[in-house]
Parts: sequence; C-alpha cells; structure tokens
Amino acid sequence: MRNRIRLFVVLLYVVNLSSICLLAQTAGAKAHSVPKPVKARPQFAGIWNGAFGSNLGSQTIVFMMQQIGTTLTGTYQTGEGLQGVLWGSVQKDGHAQLSAEQKSVGPSATFTIDAVAKGDHLEFTYQGRSEGRLEKGQGKATRASERRGGERSE
Repeated sequence: MRNRIRLFVVLLYVVNLSSICLLAQTAGAKAHSVPKPVKARPQFAGIWNGAFGSNLGSQTIVFMMQQIGTTLTGTYQTGEGLQGVLWGSVQKDGHAQLSAEQKSVGPSATFTIDAVAKGDHLEFTYQGRSEGRLEKGQGKATRASERRGGERSE
C-alpha cells in the first residue's frame, strides 16, 4: 500500500511538473514571439542623375539630397544651369513630398515634387510655376552615389 501511495505521489508530482513546464513554454512563446516585420523606409539620400520632360521641354537634372529620418533637404541643378533648393519629407506610403525653389539667376520658379525611390532608381512628377507659367512634368533618375554620412535615423 505504501508503494502505491509513493507511486501516486510521484506520478502526481510528475504531472504537476509537466503542467508547469508546459505553461512556462506557452507563456514564453507569447512573450518572445517574432515581431511583425517593419517596412523599410526608402532612402533618398545621394546624388541622382536623371532627365525630365515637361510641357515646356525636356532636359537633364541632378538632385543632391540628404535624409535624416523622414526629413529631406538638398539642391538640384538642371542641364540648362538652373539651380535651386529642395526640402520635404518621406511620407508613410514611401513617397517623398518635396518643395523646390529656384535660386539661380534667371526666372523665379517654385515647384512641388512627388518622388518614389526604389533602390537606385527614382521616379518623380512635379508641377509649379516658372515665370508665371504653369509647368508640369515627370522624370526618372539613377543614384550616382550614396551619401551615407548624411543619413541618420530618427
């Protein structure tokens, strides 16, 4: 009879221990579950060489952009020598919304730019006013170099 009681106590102990281990594993699995992947923010920093066409003609362009978190700043220069400054931000959908103001000698101009970077390729559309005339168009550019030193995370 004593052996049966000992066996019963041992079995009860093993069952309880197994239950505790199983609960600990289940709780641990929930506490250490794999997080959902975070979508990487597109990187716009670097020097981009491209071309664009508009209702006023076509030409080449070079963008030089810096990115800190979602904030973008930079400059541009067209093939005709027109230069300006850029500023804006990367939106949740991955598009960059930029404002541009021409700063070179020549006609005054302001533009809004919507850009998408996919690796080393940039596609953009823009519209604005140059010498009081509406200008709008689209273009593509390829990253010539990355300015890793100019990028920082938030």
